[in-house]
Amino acid sequence: MQVFPGAMRRCFKAAKTSSIALPLLLSLILTACGGGGSGNATGGFADASSDKSDGSLQAVTLSPIGSISNSEQSGTSGSTTAPTSGINLTPISGIPATAPSNPGTAPTPVPSIPLAPIPGIPSTDPGVPWGPVLKTFGDPAFKLKGPSGVSAPLVFYSGNTNVATISGNTVTIVGAGTSTITAKIADPTATPLEGANIVLTVKKAQPNLSMSTVTLEAIRSTALLQGRTKSTGAIEYALSNMVSASKEPVAYLGSDGRTVTAWAAGTATITATQVPTANYEGGTVSGKLVVEKRKSTIPLADLKQPHTYKLIIPVIAEIYDEISGEQRTPTITLSNPDIGSAIWDTDNYLSDSIILTAVKAGTTSLTFSLGATANLAAVSKTVSAILTPVAGEQPGRQLAAVEGHSKLYKNDYFFEGKVVTLKLCPSMSEKIYFSFTESDNNHGTEDVTLNGVTLPRDSNGHYVANIPGVATGDAPLKLRSVVNEYSDGTGTLSVSVFEYDVQVELFPNPVEVTKCYSVGPR
Repeated sequence: MQVFPGAMRRCFKAAKTSSIALPLLLSLILTACGGGGSGNATGGFADASSDKSDGSLQAVTLSPIGSISNSEQSGTSGSTTAPTSGINLTPISGIPATAPSNPGTAPTPVPSIPLAPIPGIPSTDPGVPWGPVLKTFGDPAFKLKGPSGVSAPLVFYSGNTNVATISGNTVTIVGAGTSTITAKIADPTATPLEGANIVLTVKKAQPNLSMSTVTLEAIRSTALLQGRTKSTGAIEYALSNMVSASKEPVAYLGSDGRTVTAWAAGTATITATQVPTANYEGGTVSGKLVVEKRKSTIPLADLKQPHTYKLIIPVIAEIYDEISGEQRTPTITLSNPDIGSAIWDTDNYLSDSIILTAVKAGTTSLTFSLGATANLAAVSKTVSAILTPVAGEQPGRQLAAVEGHSKLYKNDYFFEGKVVTLKLCPSMSEKIYFSFTESDNNHGTEDVTLNGVTLPRDSNGHYVANIPGVATGDAPLKLRSVVNEYSDGTGTLSVSVFEYDVQVELFPNPVEVTKCYSVGPR
């Protein structure tokens, strides 16, 4: 700061006056030294132009710094207005001059992985308060608190280990009933606890017995009733509320009390009652039995053999509803009526047969249909029939049907093309009936053999074989139908042969197959 000599001299002389009181002296000194300056002087001094002393220096005029205004800014006291112009600052490379309006998307925090508690181990288990405890068989293990006010380590004992066992302070339920639980101080030298016994009562659990809907087909189809339950108690079954179109019983229970055999199409109620056990209550529940109409099958195969005027085709089909007594007559149609005609015949020595009367060789579709009855569903089967011109060969016999000892197991015997499949019980033999077509034009010696053994023919025209329940594997049985050549003076025809493979399949679990329950040949 620049100091003017004249001003310093005046301040010094004022300070030397001793006859003036101190307050007044201080006031005069401040005034003389610039405390009450006026005008544009700075630093508290009077204007330089007002200094009349002979020894004062010429005042220096200070020019304002460029770009800084020398005039007082208008505005509110205590605030400063930014200058309208100034020094331009070049922004540093890489640093934006203005803050971005969008600070950007914050990084997504990595979600924490929730840790599921280990089953059976609670994360926090304060324990069951000391006192009577009521549980149900099947409840999980639990922890015990000791008697209140006891801080010493305790040992717990179960008075009935058939109801509960204890490890540490964890109680595991093993059966229904009651057990006295005793708490003792682990230190044998300590004073015994008074009244440190509680009773644990474990109730029997509910069996949760349930019975699902059972669906069977009419006329002797069977099922083994099995109610679902947690309990091991015996279950007794009963049938009630039977409703059938034929007014006959819908089903009946076997002597074992568990096997239900369907009879007439309809519905019934199955009641399952379970007896109580040591750990489970008893229970009763109802299910539904639905007996549907029996779905019949027609074991009719495609035919191809030399033309014959009259071809008898045996068919094994359920013509008679044995429950309602209804008889149904088949409807037989040919797609090519120029071949001839077909009718249903029950008077032939081959029972239940189609009589195809052909006037010429050719190809046609043959449809065999049966309507519905009270207990039998409608069924239809279409096969092709190809009659080739006779050129020195016998019409012969072609396999038409395969049947077992009972129609109950008709689905266990079938054939397709040149392969016959039989489903049999292990270590048991079963009678199988083979039916073949027959022609009035067949002449000469005739036979049907199985592995070279001639099969006998019964009164119904069936060839009967007693086949053991032994798997044939890769060596199926050979079924062969032969009509030898003949000569009657008008012509000679060569031998006619039809051959089939008979494959045996054994039931993997014969205990579950009703027809395997009995023992021995049938």
